[in-house]
Amino acid sequence: MSAPTTYPPTAPARTAQHARSTSLAKKVAPLPTPHMSGPRLFQVMRIGLVVWTLVSTVLCLASVLASQSHQESSAGTLIHAQDLRDLRSEVAQAQATALTSLIDPQGMKADLWGSYDDSRTQIDLLLLGCAASAPHPADLGDVATALRAWQEDLAVAHHDAVGPGIAEDATLEITTSYTAVINAITSQLTTATNQESSSTPFIVLSILASVLGGLGFVVVLVVTARRSHRIINIGLSIGLIAIIGAIVSVGVYASESGQITVTDSRIATLSQAETDTWDVASSDALSVLEPDSWKVHVGVATNLLSSLETKLNGVSSAASGVLTALDTTQRNITTSNDVEARGAIVVDLRPWQNTSVVISSTIDDARPDSNSLVVPALGYVITVATCCVIAIIATLAGIHARTKEYS
Repeated sequence: MSAPTTYPPTAPARTAQHARSTSLAKKVAPLPTPHMSGPRLFQVMRIGLVVWTLVSTVLCLASVLASQSHQESSAGTLIHAQDLRDLRSEVAQAQATALTSLIDPQGMKADLWGSYDDSRTQIDLLLLGCAASAPHPADLGDVATALRAWQEDLAVAHHDAVGPGIAEDATLEITTSYTAVINAITSQLTTATNQESSSTPFIVLSILASVLGGLGFVVVLVVTARRSHRIINIGLSIGLIAIIGAIVSVGVYASESGQITVTDSRIATLSQAETDTWDVASSDALSVLEPDSWKVHVGVATNLLSSLETKLNGVSSAASGVLTALDTTQRNITTSNDVEARGAIVVDLRPWQNTSVVISSTIDDARPDSNSLVVPALGYVITVATCCVIAIIATLAGIHARTKEYS
């Protein structure tokens, strides 16, 4: 039996078949959507905001903890720097007291050498304190050597002094050795200051991280409001408030951390003012021995006093009064051309001592307690972490509520 004969479809049949295929293709191919659907968009935002919040919070907490670590490392350096400043001020006072005593060793104020002995004892104690607070006590070897040379020069000058005044070469030796001591202390102070580890970059990073977390909430709030046509979202609003709380907490921590540097800078200025005060007194003593340089010294002393008034601005009303009295003393000295008469005025160190007492008292009041040098970060870490948890829970609840509206 032969196979049936097949014939190709006619033209109308081919047209009908093509039409059916085209219609089926149109039914299968999806229509392009210009925007992501509401539920899918909310799901993406929920996952994205949670991840964004976690990342910004972790970065913020790491920055806060790093800031505390740097504060701890620099706390000892700050204490050592202040010990060095105290030593420098005491050396300047001892220099002024010793020189003033030496210009008139037989006079009524010869007991100033006893005051120098007291300062020398205090210097030894302060040197021990500097060694105790130094990271490497051996680094103070140059300071100790310079101190011994300076004290030996003073002892020799005191032993050799006869009658009013000391030899000019002895004055030069004392001044040179004193300058060496100050330079050695200043060198150590510069090294200590350079070793201070600033926590400012970490503070800035923590604030930036928390602000970025809040920015993420603002963006999601705006997008959600536009897609749902409802401005208020309780969950997201609570989350944003929690993030703002974290930002405020980090800001408070940054503010308290910054006070340490401000306080140390103020103490450094006051300490330098105290040293300058005694340097003026030393210049007085030296000027008595060199009448030709007296007018030059008066100009230098006036500039130093003006500088002290600027540095002590706002410290105490008593400081201004003392500095005014010092200026009056300077004017009285310039009226006398007699060396012994000028020496009698200069020997009275009470104005200088009063000024030093005012500055020292202000330094003691401004000096931070060692326990307050580091701002503990634990409380702030707990606060920020709690705000993060609240924000995430509120985010999930707020976006879930919008997603249900589409179901």
